[in-house]
Amino acid sequence: NYPNPFNPTTTIEFSLAEAGHAKLCVYNAAGQLVSELVNGQYAVGSHTVKWNAVDGNGNRVASGLYLYRLETGSKVMQKKLVLMK
Repeated sequence: NYPNPFNPTTTIEFSLAEAGHAKLCVYNAAGQLVSELVNGQYAVGSHTVKWNAVDGNGNRVASGLYLYRLETGSKVMQKKLVLMK
């Protein structure tokens, strides 16, 4: 993702070698779901998702460490995000 650290928005990019389901969620440092950014079918190629540091209810989240988890087919990727206000 870029930028990282970020405030107030970060961009997450992912690519699919074949069309299929993708799910991208953001979790806090305690492992609790903060926001589901992507959950659906995607075509082959590169995709971009922006996260504006809000939770699933539209509330701004606190500064700190977050993780995003991308699931595509049988692949799972997890990376750190740092929100600095």
